Amino acid sequence: MKFEILKKDKNTDARAGTISLPHGKVETPSFVPVGTQASVKALSPQELKEIEVQIFFGNTYHLYLRPGAAIIQELGGIHKFMGWDGPIMTDSGGFQVFSLGLGKLKLKIEKEKLKIAGRYETPYENASPVCAGKLDPSVPIRRLRMTFKESKTGKNQFLAEFAEEGVRFKSHLDGSEHFLTPEKSIQIQKQLGADIILAFDDCTPYPVDYAYAELSMERTHRWAERSLKEFKRLRTKTKAGLRPQ
Repeated sequence: MKFEILKKDKNTDARAGTISLPHGKVETPSFVPVGTQASVKALSPQELKEIEVQIFFGNTYHLYLRPGAAIIQELGGIHKFMGWDGPIMTDSGGFQVFSLGLGKLKLKIEKEKLKIAGRYETPYENASPVCAGKLDPSVPIRRLRMTFKESKTGKNQFLAEFAEEGVRFKSHLDGSEHFLTPEKSIQIQKQLGADIILAFDDCTPYPVDYAYAELSMERTHRWAERSLKEFKRLRTKTKAGLRPQ
């Protein structure tokens, strides 16, 4: 991958450039349509070329659940799977494990205590920017549970659980349970074979207070480091002649 800036505006930060990728070049800035399940809705790969689409987004969460990253890899990767020979991006799945776990139903974040630097303890939803300060990195960060109340039965059902290691969630397709970590997200995206892959992130819910948003941001940074480490590990295995699983 190579990014080259071709032109800069003298008065603003605007710029034009090109990204050179294994399956072609992308001129930036660029419109990137979403192809959730390796298909842009209502448009064939040929039609995408006719309207001069350069690159599109595939969705790691959806492709992992159906048809499965291993199947796509066996078929030659996402490009052959969908019949597209241009560049493809995949996201990390971080947003979907949150948004599809929640859907349009009410989010409930269970009350937990966070230890703030200076041994100050407070339920995070009542914390203020002042007391949040610099958080103690030695303290395990929150465990977030999302539940929804069924409109008819009134029962609460577990949907997704966020912890430092990763996110445990139930498939929106069949209710099967899965555990997605930064490492697994990168492994799945490498199996899919996209030109650009993204680091796994902690998708901050809304509404939350300052302290919670800060915790979520710091976790995203740690997950980015783990994602990069796994990417480098898989690249080393590939160079050594081993197929990453």
